Amino acid sequence: MTLRVLVITPVYYPEVGGGALATYLITDVLARTGQLRLTVLTGVRNPERVNGVNYIYDPLIKLINKRYFLPSLLAKRYQKILKRHDIIYVAYAFPFVPLGKAYGKKVIVHLHDYRPISLNGVVLAGTKGSSSFRLIKDSFTIRLMQKKGVKDLARNVLNIPYTLQMRRWVSMADTILAVSKRHAE
Repeated sequence: MTLRVLVITPVYYPEVGGGALATYLITDVLARTGQLRLTVLTGVRNPERVNGVNYIYDPLIKLINKRYFLPSLLAKRYQKILKRHDIIYVAYAFPFVPLGKAYGKKVIVHLHDYRPISLNGVVLAGTKGSSSFRLIKDSFTIRLMQKKGVKDLARNVLNIPYTLQMRRWVSMADTILAVSKRHAE
């Protein structure tokens, strides 16, 4: 039986960014094995296509990375496509992790930055295994060092619950891929 893999990503090559390129390259390598049936669900209208891969464009996927979507809001819209696949590969679209798990799917999360861990995507040296409080405090320290305004600090405060929720979602994954040893720590 051929495994069906659903790649869910708001960004995809040729859009600029390491995550977009990495997801494209991984899709290409997996497609070349000839042992998987791949579908990419993306918010990119004209993605660089890999032979043998099915692409589904959905503009809502692009917004998932920028808005506070809860899995329950996405469940009805994506239920059929999630159920048709054996493995869910998530890049940036973290609300899909609990959905995939709810349907009994294997879920792989590929982290391309520190967003599920840190409010501003930065983790200071020496914070290995640090508490959520320490990471939040460091985030504010970085914002102050950057001389960001009150609006930016307020936005940071509003992002705390969502960042903590992303951490919980990512921790539900069967496999977590990191871009470096430091990132994996």
